[in-house]
Amino acid sequence: MAGERACPPEDCGGPHGYQDLLGVLKNRMHLEHKRLLEWVGGKWDAEAIDLNTINRSLKRLGPGNAGDTCSR
Repeated sequence: MAGERACPPEDCGGPHGYQDLLGVLKNRMHLEHKRLLEWVGGKWDAEAIDLNTINRSLKRLGPGNAGDTCSR
């Protein structure tokens, strides 16, 4: 299986909240940058993806059971 980008962090506010989060994390001058950077664990790479971990999780679920495996 292939993929793109990291899974959004839990409780980031859905697709629109995730886009806002990415904008704040890219802008070091934003008033919320430091707080949100700490909230995501001090480092966030939206382009990162660990296909091996994802594929192992999907394989454990078995055929037809590929539910939500993207979590932090």
